[in-house]
Amino acid sequence: MSRPEGFTTEQFQVLLVQLGFTAGPQYRFSPVVRVFAPGPIDIDTVPTALARIQVEAPGLTVEPDILHFIQTVPDDYDSRQQWGLEKIEAPAAWTATTGSANLIAATIDSGIDLQHPDLQANIWHNPGETSNGKDDDGNGLIDDLVGWNFANNNNDPTDHQGTAHMWLASLGPRATTEWASPE
Repeated sequence: MSRPEGFTTEQFQVLLVQLGFTAGPQYRFSPVVRVFAPGPIDIDTVPTALARIQVEAPGLTVEPDILHFIQTVPDDYDSRQQWGLEKIEAPAAWTATTGSANLIAATIDSGIDLQHPDLQANIWHNPGETSNGKDDDGNGLIDDLVGWNFANNNNDPTDHQGTAHMWLASLGPRATTEWASPE
């Protein structure tokens, strides 16, 4: 759901409570707010909640947050062949460029392996933040040194699913002639 323009996070929280919902974390830099419907939850809860919001608060923008399940090992996975690179046509892209230190790319995924040898040298470090328990850069996130885990609302973007490293290794690896395969 999007926080209406001109609403403070506190005003929006009050509105949601009046509608019978609970808000997840709200950030100053984004109007998007994860809203939780009251339990018990069943297959009709989300469509019913969306319809109710559209009737009771017609100016709000709402979309369902669809649950996706991560397949931990694809049935055709072969780490020696790096099939994902062919799938995203990386070799064709490499003929145009192999990247730039000036480009900052972000991804929404299950996290990142901060120790991955192909990624370590290229992980972005927030220049406006230091590890001191404070929000130094004023973006509403405390000690977001290398990213933010929005699922757990903390500054640890580590991939605990074990699925993101392949895509991130194709997005921001160090320049080498050999790719490290996941173990």
